[in-house]
Amino acid sequence: MSQMMSVQILSHPTWDLILIFALLAIGFFYGVSRGRRRATSTLLTTYVTFAVFSVMPLQRIADLVGTQMIVIKLGVFIILFLTLLVLLAPRRMRVFRAYAWWQVLVLSILETGLLIHILFSFLAPETVRLLAPLTRTLFANPALHVWWFTIPLMIFIVVRRIGPAE
Repeated sequence: MSQMMSVQILSHPTWDLILIFALLAIGFFYGVSRGRRRATSTLLTTYVTFAVFSVMPLQRIADLVGTQMIVIKLGVFIILFLTLLVLLAPRRMRVFRAYAWWQVLVLSILETGLLIHILFSFLAPETVRLLAPLTRTLFANPALHVWWFTIPLMIFIVVRRIGPAE
């Protein structure tokens, strides 16, 4: 039964699976073009963004703007993330530097997965139920919240300890 379900999902992917694949691909190619330093910087920016976001007066912003809370959450998080990404970026950036490709691959996938998990955590439960089973299990599962925040950080520490590959 589950094999039939996975074949059906792979033969007729839903919009959320296509979106996740696109985001992972963008994250990987962005990481490859910028190297390990930028990948680690972006990962750390995600943690800082989430910390700052968690203390934002979202209800007050929603009252001022007069829109739904989900729009406010997504908008504030994305704007905050992009702003901090620019402000906290390393000064010296060299494109196409030598690096260990597997480090960038792993960091980029984990970074994109963490961002997808955070953004999906803003969705209402009835919207989460509409997601594909794979997406719901991997990215919208509240039981995996601690893992999505812990594993990228642990991998980041391991990659930093391995030494410079750039």
